[in-house]
Amino acid sequence: MIIAWTKWMEKKCACSNFLVNLYGLYYRETVKKEIELAEVRENDRILCIGGGSIPSTAIQMANLTKAEIDVIDMDPKVVINARKLINRIGLDGQVSILQGKGEDMDVGCYDVIHVALQVTPKEKVVDHLWANSKKGTRIIVR
Repeated sequence: MIIAWTKWMEKKCACSNFLVNLYGLYYRETVKKEIELAEVRENDRILCIGGGSIPSTAIQMANLTKAEIDVIDMDPKVVINARKLINRIGLDGQVSILQGKGEDMDVGCYDVIHVALQVTPKEKVVDHLWANSKKGTRIIVR
């Protein structure tokens, strides 16, 4: 239920900067704690799996750390929405939106990988990350 609701809400809010900022308030403290716990730094290469139409975690990580971030989502419509949003808010040079599945992604170049709450099949994605990430990669599973 939360997956469907979140997807619907993000699609509806993605075209309004005010609603995007309001939506981001929900994640703000969680993202700050995740950044601290994973010791995310500016020179880290970050992958966010499950970005949605409003890749709020990636937006906040980009603003707080200045790190380079790739975001993947498997829904082509969501990818289009997220790309438009990232371009509109001026993060297109720092945040890239890609279409893909977490269980298929080449993850060997990332220092930090964030797995969104809504990602499915989460166990399969996490198993793929453990098996294919480079040594020392910090994996955040929400």
